[in-house]
Amino acid sequence: MWLSWAVLGYVNYFSTDHLHLNVGVVGTIFLASKILDAISNFIVATIVDNHKFKKGKGRPWNICIIPYWLCVIIMFSIPASLGNTAKYIMLFLMYSLVNAVFATILTCVENIYLKHAFLEESERTTISTIASGLGTLSMIAGTILMPVLISIFEKMNHGWTIMTAV
Repeated sequence: MWLSWAVLGYVNYFSTDHLHLNVGVVGTIFLASKILDAISNFIVATIVDNHKFKKGKGRPWNICIIPYWLCVIIMFSIPASLGNTAKYIMLFLMYSLVNAVFATILTCVENIYLKHAFLEESERTTISTIASGLGTLSMIAGTILMPVLISIFEKMNHGWTIMTAV
């Protein structure tokens, strides 16, 4: 998920420069989505806490990584030829699904899975530290690579889709 955050950092650029959407409306869409995300955090936490599965409380929710990436790819596949209203709706739906639903679920169950996978507190601390370090490195790599990838792919037909899928 860390690398996807580097990709998602370019949604604003994609929306304004490729889709030619108004930056103020795009910002308002992001604000509304973040408010929805804040509300969904409580809902998702309640759902995850109150459901138990044979394989554990958090593990079955990990399947959300698939629709998470599908929504990211769809978001970067919005055709520039659509009408502005359709583009705004698609952007809001995909951005909200990614952040307010799937990323929230994945983040919520991450700690549950970690607690059950590593019983010792010292192991969890070590794994969390390593994961944070790797996450930081992948964010740095993504930050360095994204401008290069954008310059290569943005001029191609479906370039944003290909770049996101890669």
